Amino acid sequence: MSDSTQFPRCFNIPPIPEDGALSGWIMQVAAARRIPVRDLVREWKYPIRSTYEADFSREIPPLSAMASMTLESPVHLASYHRQGRTLLGDYRYACLSQHRNGAYVHCYCPACLAENPSYIRLKWRLGYQFLCEHHHILLLDRCPNCTAAIDFSIIFGKSLRTDPFSLLGNCPNCQESLKRARRITPPQELAEKLTTAQNTIHQLTTHPTFKHPRAGVISSAKVLDSFLLRKQHKTEVSSEYVGLNYRRLFLNQFEDAHAFFQSFSEERGYLPLELTCDILHPL
Repeated sequence: MSDSTQFPRCFNIPPIPEDGALSGWIMQVAAARRIPVRDLVREWKYPIRSTYEADFSREIPPLSAMASMTLESPVHLASYHRQGRTLLGDYRYACLSQHRNGAYVHCYCPACLAENPSYIRLKWRLGYQFLCEHHHILLLDRCPNCTAAIDFSIIFGKSLRTDPFSLLGNCPNCQESLKRARRITPPQELAEKLTTAQNTIHQLTTHPTFKHPRAGVISSAKVLDSFLLRKQHKTEVSSEYVGLNYRRLFLNQFEDAHAFFQSFSEERGYLPLELTCDILHPL
């Protein structure tokens, strides 16, 4: 029996953009099917426990099943798996792409979300991306309405009754639109420096031959005291951890960047700049 008969065709699905995250597209497919994401990945026999794992997993996605249901090309879908073969797919570097301070890494740009249809840019899932390279405004990680951290993994087991074209533009906690969040723009000179810095580190972490931290951009840390994972004030080391040393990354520009983020403390939530500088201890 062919895959096209095993898996029902699903319509009304936004195409996955070139810079889109596979996790967001999977959620849109589930919304079009009006079933939980959990049931969809189980139907595909995709061994992931959270949709977010798809973005950097080293497990090869079920390309044939996904393609036959959505009419996307298997070759096209395979290209969204390439980040899992870089440093971002290494569990020791989870702070770069999966978890930060005990929560999933997920930021958003309200200006990008206002462009229809709303989708998740893959770079929003990276711990060292905090400025939108398209609009030069700060990426946010909390809802402007309920102030909850944005975490779409909470809908993994829920039946979706939301239009797939608008699903990812709303807070998964309170369903209010994220498009109306405040747009905070740094001074142009600082924005250019921040964009250059985050692009440089992205080129390093995704380069096929980049196997170990170097050049002071990423600092290895034995850290992980319990505060980082369990939010408890203890000092014992829990595991190996790799974090970003922004003081080394920004050098003379660090104080300017730090002061700028400090000035927006209420809206900031937990942006990676201050977080990593304060609690990651380089070797």
